[in-house]
Amino acid sequence: MRHRSSRRGGGFRPELLKRSLIYGLLLLLLTAAQCSFFTGLSFLPATPDLLLGALMALTLLENRPTVAILAIAGGFLCDALGSTGVSFTPLFYLLTVVLAGILAEKMLPRFWSFLLLMLPAALLRMGYSALRAALGGISPLSILKSSLLPELLLTVLCALPLYALCLLCAHLAKERRQDGIR
Repeated sequence: MRHRSSRRGGGFRPELLKRSLIYGLLLLLLTAAQCSFFTGLSFLPATPDLLLGALMALTLLENRPTVAILAIAGGFLCDALGSTGVSFTPLFYLLTVVLAGILAEKMLPRFWSFLLLMLPAALLRMGYSALRAALGGISPLSILKSSLLPELLLTVLCALPLYALCLLCAHLAKERRQDGIR
């Protein structure tokens, strides 16, 4: 008969709780800023996608399953805080993270790699926004200059400091064992 503690993955895992709390708080803060603060700024022509920037940074810094879970959770959180009606935001973030993960396989976790991942991710975001506009009865070409291009530019610009924030969160979330090995 096996004891509970001898089973792999059984029992309380404080490192998992720590990672969940750190990344959950990061997602909550960024999504709240994206859905409330940045949407309220009347001088901005579009709202930057902060969550996308964080997910691209974490794609370089974390393992794929963790980032996939964060993408789905962040998508649902974003929909809950800012969307109206049925949205496919969790699916968009998941697909973007999967594609970015394929690109990031051979990249070092550096700022320049992050910028390289942000460009196609921001273009995918622009395509997703155009698709949502088209489904809403708005011609994507009519809002290309007024909304889609500013969203692309603002997403990339506002994501620049997020790499450092995500790097800090990743360092805090890493398990430090007593023998000094991570």
